[in-house]
Amino acid sequence: MNTLNGHDLKGLYGLVISNGTVQFLALPARKASVNHDWPEETGLDIDLANPNFSAREFTLSCAVIADSRDDFMSKYNGLFTELSGLDTHALYLEELGQTYQIYYKSQANLTKLSKINNTTKVGVKFDLVFGERDPADNMEPVYLVDENANFIIC
Repeated sequence: MNTLNGHDLKGLYGLVISNGTVQFLALPARKASVNHDWPEETGLDIDLANPNFSAREFTLSCAVIADSRDDFMSKYNGLFTELSGLDTHALYLEELGQTYQIYYKSQANLTKLSKINNTTKVGVKFDLVFGERDPADNMEPVYLVDENANFIIC
């Protein structure tokens, strides 16, 4: 069950995620370090002492499916109310078994509200775009050790 701030996305908002969760596994890009390209020396003089990383952006392909137009509007507006709340949101992705601290950036590729398979159910498809403040919020440091309990990574 995928959740947003502890709320079941499918049960409360009718929201299902169809694609995009693998982006949360992407490693963040390293920011440029202070460097100088001395003309009399080969290569770069670069400070690699304190690496910093860029915040990532995630796009989830989603759909909201509801029992009727009224039910749809209630779920859809409730989802926006949740997304527009203060601070970051805790997004738990069952497929990855992880919770990510994200904030809502935008919605894209919205389709027309339509009936589903000759039923009273209605739905729309769209992409939700999220950002993160700091990649360290979403990536737990792990220090590997060898068979003698010596750190492999320091």
